Amino acid sequence: MKKTTESGFTLVEVLISFTILIILTAAVSRFFLQANAYSEQNNKKLVAVNLARQIVEAVEASPPKDVTALTPAVQQAANMNYDTCVQTSLLTQDQCSGFYKHLINNTNYTVKLLITNGQTDEWNEKLVPFTARVDYNDGRDRFVTVEGNYLNTKWKGTSTP
Repeated sequence: MKKTTESGFTLVEVLISFTILIILTAAVSRFFLQANAYSEQNNKKLVAVNLARQIVEAVEASPPKDVTALTPAVQQAANMNYDTCVQTSLLTQDQCSGFYKHLINNTNYTVKLLITNGQTDEWNEKLVPFTARVDYNDGRDRFVTVEGNYLNTKWKGTSTP
């Protein structure tokens, strides 16, 4: 009689190996999903920071009419946003929307300018400090801020060397 030896895996061994493979695949895929969500969150923050920097540069180069018109009237601080821009009637609604509202990569970003004044009686500063705040939502309300200064065209003092 001839002796035959068959080698191979039993059904139980195959099922156990598939179960282990599925568990490992699920663990690794969860890591990739979390990494993707974290990357998307950082991308939105990067867009907000770059938008805030762009707004600061634009205001420093040429402040919008609604901001410069407000400068002499502000004693302590003022918030400029889309609503206050429309209320001043110095810019059209489209101009206000173009400056204060942005849709980038299907995410809404809204800009707010906080204009601050170190003086309490009158505007006599050559440079007016302000903060650009960009709000966005990535599941939670978030914001970034960038500070800058713009030239006060109604400055009453004299320049010092």
